[in-house]
Amino acid sequence: MNAHNTKNNEDNKIIENFKEEGTITVETIEIVNGGNIDDLSKKHHRRGFTLTTPVAIIIASVVIAFGLMGYGFITTNGGGNTSSTASPLPAILKSVGVNKSAFIKCVDSGEKAQAVTDSVNDGVKAGVNGTPATFILREEAGIFYVVNNISGAQDENIFRQSIEEAINLTNFKKLAKFEGKIIDQNELQEVTNPTKVYVVEYSDAECPFCTRLHPTIKKIRTDYAGRISYVYRNFPLPPSLHPHAQKEAEMISCVGKLGGAKAYYPFIDALFDYKIKNNAPFLPYTASNSK
Repeated sequence: MNAHNTKNNEDNKIIENFKEEGTITVETIEIVNGGNIDDLSKKHHRRGFTLTTPVAIIIASVVIAFGLMGYGFITTNGGGNTSSTASPLPAILKSVGVNKSAFIKCVDSGEKAQAVTDSVNDGVKAGVNGTPATFILREEAGIFYVVNNISGAQDENIFRQSIEEAINLTNFKKLAKFEGKIIDQNELQEVTNPTKVYVVEYSDAECPFCTRLHPTIKKIRTDYAGRISYVYRNFPLPPSLHPHAQKEAEMISCVGKLGGAKAYYPFIDALFDYKIKNNAPFLPYTASNSK
């Protein structure tokens, strides 16, 4: 399963199990604060690699050599200016109709930090145990039922089958009720017609599996336009895992505040499209490079 996992322990605290498969380290994150993502303790386990003195000397030599090559390139191409590419943010903001100055003010003030935290806690309540987590819901008489909880970057057909099941559903007796925040008119939704089927995604913008899933989500939204409502909710992992996820979540929330759903979803699409096109883990942001 392609997902970053979060789970509750017996004391209703959150344990974050995070593994990046590789030859050197595996991280285990424990997050403890009564069910909120705040306090962290990290353990590093070394595996599959022993660093001896001769090997260290070789590695150091290679690093120095590449460092000198990089220095030569920098001094030849701009006197120490290491960035030749302008920030993509101004163009993205313009394309979704959001004022840059208002956006920068919102992001830099941190006014959406609490909203992001609330969204994470809502995800935990809903039963999110990894990112991305996508709930296929069917609403009936004001109650939202879970048709499927799809964890990770799964195949497109799994989403289609679950959506078709939700559309044609007549028997709700065996379905669990959705424990997350109820979707109402105040929620930023992508919807063209009133529907009874909802696709609710809890996502971490820096999560590689969320990025991998996004083209599938875009296709589903297009193919089922008018038959489903799509809701994107922020679920950034802690900064020790994804150092830019919280900021990106606040950026997304600020766009929603300033431009509503008509800017919120195009911005999310542009963010993930940028990452896919440039093989980038995050969308660069500073106040200076966004003006």
